[in-house]
Amino acid sequence: MQSKPLVSVIVPAYNVGEYLDECIESIVRQDCCDIEIVLVDDGSADNSGDICDAWALKDSRIKVLHKKNGGLSSARNAGLSIAEGEWIQFVDGDDVLPLDSISCMISFTGHDLDMVAGRFLMFSENIPVLSRKSSGFIMLDGIDSLREMLYQRRLSSSSSDKLFRRELFDLVKFKEGIVYEDLECMARLLPNCRKVAIISEIIYFYRKRPGSILSVFNRKRLDVLGITDEIYARMVDRSDSELIRAASDRRLSACFNIFLLLNRYGLGDDRQAVECWNIVKKLRFTSLFNGNVRIKNKVGILLSYFGRRLFGKSHFVYWRFNR
Repeated sequence: MQSKPLVSVIVPAYNVGEYLDECIESIVRQDCCDIEIVLVDDGSADNSGDICDAWALKDSRIKVLHKKNGGLSSARNAGLSIAEGEWIQFVDGDDVLPLDSISCMISFTGHDLDMVAGRFLMFSENIPVLSRKSSGFIMLDGIDSLREMLYQRRLSSSSSDKLFRRELFDLVKFKEGIVYEDLECMARLLPNCRKVAIISEIIYFYRKRPGSILSVFNRKRLDVLGITDEIYARMVDRSDSELIRAASDRRLSACFNIFLLLNRYGLGDDRQAVECWNIVKKLRFTSLFNGNVRIKNKVGILLSYFGRRLFGKSHFVYWRFNR
């Protein structure tokens, strides 16, 4: 009987034919051989589906699923429905994995944990070359990991720079029809984790390209406001004062970003901009004196005290600080 793969790599692909070969090749060449690759053609109008089928003929570890376009969350959920691995990694079809990405993360899975979280590196043209060094890691429980993510410190909200135990997705799926789906999903998933290893290794190359949804203005980006509101409400229901403060700061950060984004595109008097400003005024004082809040948000808070109009023009100062 054929044994099940150790890791299932799920690759949603929608109109990324220009980059898809490079993405799949980086997974096929991983130095961890006990994997399966689930390619999900999400109703592409270009040659992405054909590229997936061609790779499946060349490598028996590859499965291909063709479906109607439903968005990134829908494609990931479809991939999860046929994935057989004990561990799951998600790779977007225009991104690339370092050649030892999976083996690097698997090496940490012997600690009775449910997730390994690494780091990602952004690139525009040439794929970076890494020089590996021995690195340490920290081990946190799920609640502490959730707090780190909400404060945007040692744990990103991305699902692509992580390795997940498959069982985590038995009860939690990606919410479909939204952007910032990673933040929404991770906030529900992390409390279910027993242990999370946060490593300092770069295990994912994220391609920054024109036309991606977070590189242009789109009103779907306002989804983050509802998502952070829901996260905050859940933390209030838990009656955990530390998580409430962390969720409040993440909500503040979302309002900063959307308020300044709307101002940048001449929509400073838009209803959502006014709502964001009112939430900023409500939350800023508490976050200013919270020692866990990152410098970027504290800079934003201080700038906001100069008033709505002036703050609306200060996006170049606020975004100067790394996310």
